[in-house]
Amino acid sequence: MIGADARFDLSKNVDIGAAATVRIGTNGKNIAYSGGPVLTLTPFENANLSLGYNVVGFEDRDFEDSRYTRNGPYLTLKLKFDQNSLAGFKF
Repeated sequence: MIGADARFDLSKNVDIGAAATVRIGTNGKNIAYSGGPVLTLTPFENANLSLGYNVVGFEDRDFEDSRYTRNGPYLTLKLKFDQNSLAGFKF
């Protein structure tokens, strides 16, 4: 499976682009595609919210946790955590 994203910044907090994914089976005869436009918002540092629509898509339970590939609309939220962002929390 191979995926690519292309984005163009509209402002500091908004970008627009496209996402595409290709899955090729082990025998090379089974090929599936997904792709479509994506609007990404950055509500605060280290977070982004993406609203997209795959014009074409496929289902694959092995890869769907890492990349959205099904046909139709989707919404994803990504948060970045590292040693600096959690430094203020005491467990």
